[in-house]
Amino acid sequence: MKRIVLVLSLLTLFFVMHAQVNLGVTEILPETIYYGTSAKIYPNVKVQNFGTVTVENFDVTVVVTDGTQEVYNCTETISELLAIGTERFITMNTLWRIEDPNFDFEITATVAIDYDSNSNNDELTVDCTIEQLTYPDEAYALRYVFYEDKTFGTLGLETGDYSMISDVSLSFALEARGADFANGVMYGIISTYGSDYPRELHIMKPNGESINLGDITGDDFQENEYVSGITYDYDTHKFYIITTIWGLITPRLYMLNQHTLEAKFIGQEEDLQFMSIEYADGAMYAIEVQQLKLHKLNMETGQSTEIGSLGVNYVALDQCLGYDVLSGTMYGTFYNDISGSSFRTINLETGHTTTIESYGDTFNLIFFAINADPLPSEENDIISFDIPEQIENTLINATEHTILVEVETDIDVTALIPVIEISSNATIFPRSGIPQDFTNPVEYTITSETGEEQIWEATVAAYYSTGNEILSFSFREQSEETIINTTQHTILIEVPSGTNVTSMTPAIEISVDATISPENAVALDFTNPVEYTVTAEDGVEQIWTVTVVISVSNGNDVNPATTKLIGNW
Repeated sequence: MKRIVLVLSLLTLFFVMHAQVNLGVTEILPETIYYGTSAKIYPNVKVQNFGTVTVENFDVTVVVTDGTQEVYNCTETISELLAIGTERFITMNTLWRIEDPNFDFEITATVAIDYDSNSNNDELTVDCTIEQLTYPDEAYALRYVFYEDKTFGTLGLETGDYSMISDVSLSFALEARGADFANGVMYGIISTYGSDYPRELHIMKPNGESINLGDITGDDFQENEYVSGITYDYDTHKFYIITTIWGLITPRLYMLNQHTLEAKFIGQEEDLQFMSIEYADGAMYAIEVQQLKLHKLNMETGQSTEIGSLGVNYVALDQCLGYDVLSGTMYGTFYNDISGSSFRTINLETGHTTTIESYGDTFNLIFFAINADPLPSEENDIISFDIPEQIENTLINATEHTILVEVETDIDVTALIPVIEISSNATIFPRSGIPQDFTNPVEYTITSETGEEQIWEATVAAYYSTGNEILSFSFREQSEETIINTTQHTILIEVPSGTNVTSMTPAIEISVDATISPENAVALDFTNPVEYTVTAEDGVEQIWTVTVVISVSNGNDVNPATTKLIGNW
């Protein structure tokens, strides 16, 4: 038995000695940024396990410079397992905002893990190029005239008028499945049912040319599943797509990484068919073509809630939604084989549609997208500020722009890590989650989308208890319960006749962290009232007066020394 244990120990030691931890950075995305009115990006880093053991708990850091200074710095700690020989894109959770495209950006990504055997592949640096795109019109659409032309052009929201810009290929027109603008750039989906079921993300340039960004991938994609709609959440700056499995009516919602083109499955509905989705002011909406109704989708589960009837006749598969964030209006295109195509507004409360333009059966607007960014926010507030070691709720003064956090007196405040929530689309410096020395107040600068700065002062103070109460006071000799008056700060105790009150030792309980003078358990003369001073941890004193009365056996005399007093006396 001892030999077996020895052999196993040697094998374990051999494995540990020869196991190699080796993580490396192999790719950084994006290398090309398409810039419209701005660019808002979550950088992505591909990390590969080159070692001989499965690893977890490693850090990935991304730093961006503009040639003169650092403009972005984010570190993510990854706890998920990364198996031997596998690779994974890590998406940073901090947004990189670009408001001025006239810089040459350089992105450096670093991976760090304990016992890494090869530091040569821990870091990668790439130059990031920016391609600017300018869309001068309020909306753009893809039009298909049956058996004739397939064109890309502009769309007037008030009139529904379409104006051609350029021709597009037939295959492109037939496979187009929705579009949306993101920060002034138009993205479109190319996907259809067929032998290869393409799922591609494209950029539609203002002149009608298409840039194929690549194939959308996802571990949860099923056979015969194609993309039927796309939308951009301009609050969180993330894309979503809706898919359909050919032959089934089970719309499936995914979150789409626009750079890695990885689709993360969220959830699906049953017995419904959604052919378009659109984000609008915190909610996602969809056209359901089986029952011709408007639905609201839960963006966390993929489940939907019916809003109401669209008020249209039978519709075919080519439908599209578009939301004008500036006017708060939802638009839609609807097509059927009988009355043709129409352009309408949609009431998001009832689902009812109102026709702006009817095109008849001459052509179909396959998709359209509205070129409107939300107005930039002027908010630069700190919404929450929390430190794990704090013992009370944070006090945030929004008028004075101050923050107070209290911790125990024995806490080391030289490297506390605050978790800070700020106004939507604002930035903060120093960043949340970075250790700070709070020996003195620390200033945080919050910058709104409009560039307005606000300095907030955060103070971490030692918490001192304010309690200076006497909670209990008793003698071994007493004959009745102690009466403690917390309003008048007086204590009355009755002892039997014959008790020697010139040397009595009390047992006293006071507030936590407070002190008392004279001290507890010290014999004193209680012939006359005795004053005790209780001092709270914060230094505030409170005087308590203790009176001992002696009960008289015959009960005939009535005086302060023979009467038990109750209440405020």
